[in-house]
Amino acid sequence: MNLLRRPLIRQLLHFGLIGVASTIVFSLLYTLFREFTSAPAANTAALLLATVGNTAANRYFTFGVRGNIDRMRHYASGLLALGVALAITNLSIIALGALLPDAGRLIELAVLVVANGLATIARFLILRWQIGASARLALSESLSEPAVL
Repeated sequence: MNLLRRPLIRQLLHFGLIGVASTIVFSLLYTLFREFTSAPAANTAALLLATVGNTAANRYFTFGVRGNIDRMRHYASGLLALGVALAITNLSIIALGALLPDAGRLIELAVLVVANGLATIARFLILRWQIGASARLALSESLSEPAVL
């Protein structure tokens, strides 16, 4: 049996690929913002911008939702996931500052990438719960409509 025919496996693969791209975008933005602001502020700005693209890409590629179907609810779910990610990442960067006050920017970024990895689990569950539900509903409604001949 082809594993990619299983919806969850396919969703995890797409979600993972989007996550890698989002992590690259986040890392570049964080590095840029960190040049002129604090670590928590740079993290917050970079995560906010990366989350918008991440949510749009996951709606389309991971969950197959097109158009305006529940768009605002999905972005609200993305913001909920962002809140979880911000809590995890900002607490991680604050803990790093307390434990290693002279840590370099590369260590900051490494800690944030690992913390984002943990936050990704919550992000997947939140988005699958909200966006996946819309996709399943849209599919069941389209299957129940009578065929037009």
